[in-house]
Amino acid sequence: MKESIAAAMRHSKREAEKTYDRRTGPERKRLALSFAQSKVSRLESEDEEPCRVKRNESEATFNLGDFVAYPCSESTLEKPVFLLRRIQRQNKRGFALLWYKNLKDRRSSNLYKLCLDGDEWEEQPDTLIRVDVLPTRESDTVVLKTNAKDIQRASENLFLGF
Repeated sequence: MKESIAAAMRHSKREAEKTYDRRTGPERKRLALSFAQSKVSRLESEDEEPCRVKRNESEATFNLGDFVAYPCSESTLEKPVFLLRRIQRQNKRGFALLWYKNLKDRRSSNLYKLCLDGDEWEEQPDTLIRVDVLPTRESDTVVLKTNAKDIQRASENLFLGF
């Protein structure tokens, strides 16, 4: 249909979308995010059994949609460095993760925004640390509630085998 309109008006498809699409940028973004969420939900419902991985009996289970931190090698207790991720799906090699970029220059150093760049990040469950986040009014941003030093302590315990 879009191609037909573009051909009839002698526009490219991109020019026709730009000219005749009356939705605002935030509306288009919200639709894209809801589409991505529906794809994740569909993948989750297609699984015969829930995506849960236990590292050992004393540790928690990871579920689709959980937020996790991936500690960086240069991280120290004085200067914790980690990447915020969200579990999208499980595959043979571990978890496929969405990544969230830290927006330090905005309201809070704990504010993170979803980055959809098309690349897929994969990690093993035993390298991830569960974290707590709060959603914001913007559907693609969250506030990290877990203290950065607590994440660092958990990563040290994780790699020491506690």
